[in-house]
Amino acid sequence: RIDPSGYISLNPFRGISRSLIKFATKIFGAELTNIAGNIASAFCGPAVAGCAAIWNYEFTRAMGGSSSQAFKAGAIAAVTAQAFRSIGEHFAAANVQNVDDVVFGGAQFGDYIDFGGNLLTKGQVVAQIVAHAWVGGIASVASGGKFGHGFVSAGVTKGAGGAFLPGGAGLSATQIAKGTVVSSIIGGTVS
Repeated sequence: RIDPSGYISLNPFRGISRSLIKFATKIFGAELTNIAGNIASAFCGPAVAGCAAIWNYEFTRAMGGSSSQAFKAGAIAAVTAQAFRSIGEHFAAANVQNVDDVVFGGAQFGDYIDFGGNLLTKGQVVAQIVAHAWVGGIASVASGGKFGHGFVSAGVTKGAGGAFLPGGAGLSATQIAKGTVVSSIIGGTVS
């Protein structure tokens, strides 16, 4: 699409999406609208980083942020989403190995913990919580916050959420939404 000034837009829906975001914030508030947009990003599966980047860029622009502020928000969201996804994939692979060890290798089932839908050793549970905490701390600093606040918030969220919420591959949309909302509440309360 080309506007009267000669500017070529590769996204003809940009104006529509920002208008919808502004409309949603008038009804639900900016915080709830942003949470909903980030929950929607989780449904993108392997493309979660791209979806998180686009949502956070568009949300920031709709709320009056400059293009550089929006780019920064999108970049932080993309890197953070991909980091959390990679951590999840790593421990999902550990789960497969652990189940194999129990079924075929003679390992004792009682030596493992069901944590977030994965069968993990105590050390693996601690490592997963610490990995999430580090990503949370780094994302907090990148966003202008304090490392400790992000570290504790993400670590406690993973620790509590992993113990009580289902996890792993093959979750239903309802389970993903429930887990995201509960994790947001835990993380928000902690921070």
